[in-house]
Amino acid sequence: MHLRALPPTEIQRDGEWVESFMETAWQNYEEEYETGVTWAFEKNFDGLAHLYTGIPDGRVADDPSGLPVFGGESIPYPLQGGPPFLIMMPEQVQAAWEFLDEASFDALWAVSGPALSAHWPDARSVYQDHHRRLSEFYEDTARCEEAMIKAFWY
Repeated sequence: MHLRALPPTEIQRDGEWVESFMETAWQNYEEEYETGVTWAFEKNFDGLAHLYTGIPDGRVADDPSGLPVFGGESIPYPLQGGPPFLIMMPEQVQAAWEFLDEASFDALWAVSGPALSAHWPDARSVYQDHHRRLSEFYEDTARCEEAMIKAFWY
């Protein structure tokens, strides 16, 4: 999952534009990471959504727990079969950050941890690190009142 913050006025709700923007952001990931406008992690985003929502597929409608991973307006991928991009406007970014800020990792883990760690002894520390870093990214993006685009590269 690749997250990229940007001013909401720059967003174009066109799959080809979003794909091009996110591909460029991915090519410049190291430089953009240093400036704090992007963050990405491989794998585990389904599990992180499960951690936040308490349900295995992690997809919930109209609930702040679903915002951090799979929340946002769906923009179809230009090539058929690709996962959609997601756009979150500043209000949604703020709501996601408020959820993450108020969420107790220990309480979330008590509900979802047994399933997430059933076959992976180090799962807790990995998810705790993802939670911390995702929370920090959302906080920074919310404080700057920026929007966010999410890409799921497979």
